[in-house]
Amino acid sequence: MERFQQWLKEKCEEQNLSWREASMKAGLNPGFISAVMIGQKPGFESCKALAKLFHVSPVFVLQLAGHLEESITNSPGFDRIMLDPLLQEFIAAWPDLDLKQRQAFVHLAKKGKILKAKRERGEE
Repeated sequence: MERFQQWLKEKCEEQNLSWREASMKAGLNPGFISAVMIGQKPGFESCKALAKLFHVSPVFVLQLAGHLEESITNSPGFDRIMLDPLLQEFIAAWPDLDLKQRQAFVHLAKKGKILKAKRERGEE
């Protein structure tokens, strides 16, 4: 729960929102985030509302809040990778992409990985 609270605090600070403002923008009770900060566990719908407000994956928020298996979140580098704002934008955009657009993203990611490996080997 501490990780969820820390993430929520950071997201509010990034967007210059008070906890009350963020709660209300998410469509939640004005005291919701304050309650979470003192230990109230958020429900599924609240997590989804916060994910929408902060443009991140609902799965990510549900994991942080302890509703989903955290084996993925315990993997090395998870915080560095999953908290990357660009990745969160990508994850939020993914459901709205058609198959060809998704395939193009995957192709670009694979190409980038290949180019990085070549640079590391001094081939480029």
